[in-house]
Amino acid sequence: MINVYDSKETNFNHNGLVVLSDTISSPITEELNGSYEVELEYPFDARGKWKYLLEGNIIKVDGQLFRIYHKFKNLASIKLNARHIFYDLLDNLLEDVRPTDLTGYAALDWILNRTQYTHTFTSMGDVGGTNTRYFIRVNPVDAIMGKDGIINTWGGELVRDNFTIKLLQARGLDRGVLIAYGKNIQGIEETLDIDGICTRLMPIGKNGLLLSEKYIDSPYINNFPHPKIRVVEFSDCEDEASLRTAAQKYMLDNKIDIPKFNYKIDFIELSKTEEYKHYAVLETVYLGDTVTIKHNKLGINLKAKVIKTIKNPLTNRLEKIELGSFKANIANSINTSIQSVKNEIIQVKSDYQKAIDNATALITGSKGGNVVIRQDENKHPYEILIMDTTDVNTAGNVWRWNMGGFGHSSTGINGPYDTAITQDGHIVGTFITALVIAGEQIKTGIITSIDGKVSIGIDDGSGVNVIGGALTLKNGNNEVIIDGQHNMHKIIITGFTTITLAPGEYSKWATINHNLGYVPAFSAYVYSDFNNVYSPVPYTPLGQNLGTGELVLGESVEARISSTKLEFVYMRNNTFINSTFTVNIKYFIYKEVAF
Repeated sequence: MINVYDSKETNFNHNGLVVLSDTISSPITEELNGSYEVELEYPFDARGKWKYLLEGNIIKVDGQLFRIYHKFKNLASIKLNARHIFYDLLDNLLEDVRPTDLTGYAALDWILNRTQYTHTFTSMGDVGGTNTRYFIRVNPVDAIMGKDGIINTWGGELVRDNFTIKLLQARGLDRGVLIAYGKNIQGIEETLDIDGICTRLMPIGKNGLLLSEKYIDSPYINNFPHPKIRVVEFSDCEDEASLRTAAQKYMLDNKIDIPKFNYKIDFIELSKTEEYKHYAVLETVYLGDTVTIKHNKLGINLKAKVIKTIKNPLTNRLEKIELGSFKANIANSINTSIQSVKNEIIQVKSDYQKAIDNATALITGSKGGNVVIRQDENKHPYEILIMDTTDVNTAGNVWRWNMGGFGHSSTGINGPYDTAITQDGHIVGTFITALVIAGEQIKTGIITSIDGKVSIGIDDGSGVNVIGGALTLKNGNNEVIIDGQHNMHKIIITGFTTITLAPGEYSKWATINHNLGYVPAFSAYVYSDFNNVYSPVPYTPLGQNLGTGELVLGESVEARISSTKLEFVYMRNNTFINSTFTVNIKYFIYKEVAF
C-alpha cells in the first residue's frame, strides 16, 4: 500500500490523504551511503488521486517515508521523484558545530542535537574510534555524508529508517551466498580493473633494508600472465623480521592482489536466460550484505558488497542490484559533489553486530523442533511448546509461550526459565545486547565500558558518584573530587570541631594540627545552634533575635591555614550577652592536583 500525506503531517499511523491503489510503478533505489529515492508513476485516475501528488507532500512506500521534490506529466500519467525523509535535513543548518574527541556514533548524535532548528530525527550506532571535525555553516546531510563528513572521517555504513538514523560498522551480513561467474551473461554487466594490482611486493626498510628473499608473493601470482611488481617503503622497519611482517600485513589489509570489480545485475533480463537459476539466490540479499563471487576466469574468490539495490515494492522483489568494491563515490551527495568513503569489504564488527550474527546463526541454523499446542479440559489451547523431543516428559530444551509470557529452559518444561519475557514487563537474560538502552532507572553493581577501560562500581558505596555536576571518586576512606570549576582535590583529612563562647566572651580559636609540611587547600562549613543549615566559612550571618530581647551583632567565623595547622576563630562584637553560643564546624583538607 502506498499512501500520500500532507507536507506538514507528523503522524503517519493512518492512511493519509489518499491511498495510491492504481500505482503503475514505484521502484525504490538505495545506494550504500548514497542516494535513497523512489520514482513513482500514477495514472490520471477518475477519482483524482493524482492531484495529491504535489511537491513537498510525503508518500509512504514499503514502510518508508519519501518527500516529493520533482514531478512531470505526460499524456496518460504523472511521474514524480521523492527523496527519503532523511533528506529533510538538507534544509537545516549547522552554524558552528565542533564534535571533539568523540566516537563516530557520538559525533552523529552531537550534530543532530545542534542544528539551527529542532527536528524529529534520532540517531544510534556502534561506530567507535575517536576523532574531531568542525562543521561550519553546512547542512547536516553534508556533515554526515560529505567529503569531510562523519562517514568519511569515522567510517561506517548508514541505515536510514524513517526518522531514525543509524551509523553501523557494518549494516549487512555475509549470508553465505556464493555464486560462480565464468562468462558474459545477459543481465549481468561485469567491470574489472586490474590496473594497479600487485602480486609480487618488494618491501624496503630503513636505510634501504631488503629481505633476503627480496619479494613477498601473492597466492594469486600465477593467476595472471606475469607477476605484477610493486615497491613499497616501510621506513620504520629496522630488521628483516619486522619488514617481512609489515609487508605481509600490507598486502593482506590493502588487498593489493585483488582486482577492483563491479557487477550490475538486472534480474528481469537475467530471468530470460538459462543461467538465472544459478543467480536467483542473489534476490535474497540486502543492501550492505557481503557476497562471495567465485571468478572462474581469474581463479579468485572475490568478496563483494551489495552497494546498490532497486526494489519493486509492488511485487516486493529486487529488480536490480549492484555488487562492487571500487566505486569511488558510493556516498554520492544529493548535490552530486564527488564524495569518498571507506569501502573496505570486511570490517571489524561491533559487539552489537556480533550478537545479531550469533542470533541469526542460532535461529536460521535451527535443525527443526517439535511444536506442541497444549489444550485444557475444554479443548481450548492455552500454550505453545517448542521442544527438542515430542514428549514433554523427556524434552530438555524447551520454549514455552502462554499468557504469562514466553521463555527458554535448557532443563525441561518445569524450568528454570533463565531467558524470558513475562507478562508483568520483566525481561530475563544472561546477555542483553543493544545499540541504545533507555530507561528511567538502572540498578546494577558494576557498569563497564565496551573497551574495559572504565568501570564504575556502585554496589558497595565505592566507585564513582556524579552529583550536582561534581564527580566524586571513592576508594575506602579516600575521595577525589572534580567539580569542573576548581583543580582536582583528594580529600586527605576530614573532621569536626566545636567552638563555644561563654557569656561575656567575644572570640575564641580552635586549632587542628595537620602537620603536612605544605599549605593545603581546604573548605569548611558552619552549623550553628540557631541557624539550621550549614553555611560556608567565612561565615557572617545577619543579626539573630533570640526571643529574649538580646541580639547577636557582627557574629562571624573565619579560618586560616598554614603548613602545620588549620585554625578557626568564632567572634562577636557584643560582649555583654549573658548567653552561651556554640558553632559546629565541619572541615575538609585536600591534596590539590592541578589539571
